[in-house]
Amino acid sequence: KIMKKVLVNLRLKESVSLLIDVDENDEDYKRTAREKALEELRKIYRENPNAFLLKLFFDSKSTEITNIYSEAYPNEQARIIKTLVEIDPSNSSLYQAITENSEGR
Repeated sequence: KIMKKVLVNLRLKESVSLLIDVDENDEDYKRTAREKALEELRKIYRENPNAFLLKLFFDSKSTEITNIYSEAYPNEQARIIKTLVEIDPSNSSLYQAITENSEGR
């Protein structure tokens, strides 16, 4: 059980790093990397919806995530919002506002 927690924490760390710290000039690469990271966070959430580190991450980074996705394509925003609302329901109103604050592409 301890090993499972360690593995979940490692997956969480890798996903968080991809989501926020993508240091690449290629926008398509960043978009794909972030989407994969969110999908991994969703898997972690589904395995352990009460994961403290996941909650801590979203409490500290939800505004930054919202800013990142306000620049996304509308169809991408819809997918991302659905995922974010599932894994971080406490900030759902913030995520729903992504389309309202969208700089749109």
